[in-house]
Amino acid sequence: MSKNTENQIPDTSYAVIDIIGEPSNLSVQHLVAISDNELTTEQEDQLRNGQSIDNVFSYPPGYYYTITPDLEAQDFDHERYFETHLHFQDGSVPVEGINGLTNEALLEVLIHRMNILDAKFPCKENKIALKHMQLALSAFKDRSLSRKLRGVEGKNVI
Repeated sequence: MSKNTENQIPDTSYAVIDIIGEPSNLSVQHLVAISDNELTTEQEDQLRNGQSIDNVFSYPPGYYYTITPDLEAQDFDHERYFETHLHFQDGSVPVEGINGLTNEALLEVLIHRMNILDAKFPCKENKIALKHMQLALSAFKDRSLSRKLRGVEGKNVI
C-alpha cells in the first residue's frame, strides 16, 4: 500500500485511508475501503476514483471519517489513545432511514461548544468563527428548504 494509506486493522484486514488533515497533533482520516488482502497502489487509486474491486468493501466518498491522535506527536500519551468515528448519512432518509449524522448536526455541536468556550474565554476570533458556523448552518437549512419546495429533497437531482 502507498505511504500514509495503510492501517492494519484486526488480524487480516487492511484499510485504505486518506489523511485529509493533521490539526493540532491529530490525524483526520477519510476511510476509502477495507480489504482482506493488501492492495497495490493502482488498486487503491481505482478505489479512490470510485471504481469497484472484487472482494473489497469500498465506502462512498465523503461518508466515513476517523480522527485519532497523531501517534508520532511529541506529546502523544499512549494511555489516553482515542478514536472518534464520523459516519455521515448515506442516502436519503425516506429511502435509507436515518443511518448517520448530517452536516447540520455536526455544526450544531461545534456551535454549542464554541458558545461555551467563548463564554469562558471571549475573544474576537471566537465570535468570527461562531458567526461563520451559524452562517453555514443557515445555508444548509436554506438549501434543504429550497429542495423541499422544488420537490427534489432526498433525490439525486440538482
